[in-house]
Amino acid sequence: MKGTLAGYTRGLYGQTKQTALVRAENVNTREDAKWYVGKRICYVYHGKKVKRCVRWSKAPAHARMVTPV
Repeated sequence: MKGTLAGYTRGLYGQTKQTALVRAENVNTREDAKWYVGKRICYVYHGKKVKRCVRWSKAPAHARMVTPV
């Protein structure tokens, strides 16, 4: 399943870049997003020297990482 980077979590005066919001395909409600809690997420991006860089993380328990559309 693919997803896009929707942004970062933010407060009133700033954003936290260590927690990203991911918008996943075919996830339209909070009930759909709850299934992804605790699952591993792979972030693939294009690096300067390496063609494909991969970072792994885990969806947190509060389910804010996977946002519905």
